[in-house]
Amino acid sequence: MRRRSSVSKGRTAGAKRKRAVTGLVIRKLRKLKRIVPGCRRSSGADLLLRRTAAYISSLEEQVLLLESLCNLFGV
Repeated sequence: MRRRSSVSKGRTAGAKRKRAVTGLVIRKLRKLKRIVPGCRRSSGADLLLRRTAAYISSLEEQVLLLESLCNLFGV
């Protein structure tokens, strides 16, 4: 019976880990598509990330506006 070398085991483990990470990234991108408005259609990850950044900026601006209104009206 031949024994496998540790090199081949290392390659297999590395390939499995890479597939697992890739699958994890794909699942997270799908979740992000559901959260960010206007990203339900299939589009590339680059467009999704750009729209996500724009959405985050928009949310930050809304928070600043609401804080200003609260300060103005003393709430």
